Amino acid sequence: MFQKLECRIYFKKANNFRLDTIFKKLFHLYKINHPFLELFSYVHKYTLK
Repeated sequence: MFQKLECRIYFKKANNFRLDTIFKKLFHLYKINHPFLELFSYVHKYTLK
């Protein structure tokens, strides 16, 4: 029982860490491509109205 709980906590931490790194990578990519993304969202907004 206790081992199972410990395992779950470990996996939860691992998942959080993985998500965190994914978000950091995405944010880094976002910072690099910011002007492009802004343009894309602008076009997206006004062509799909």
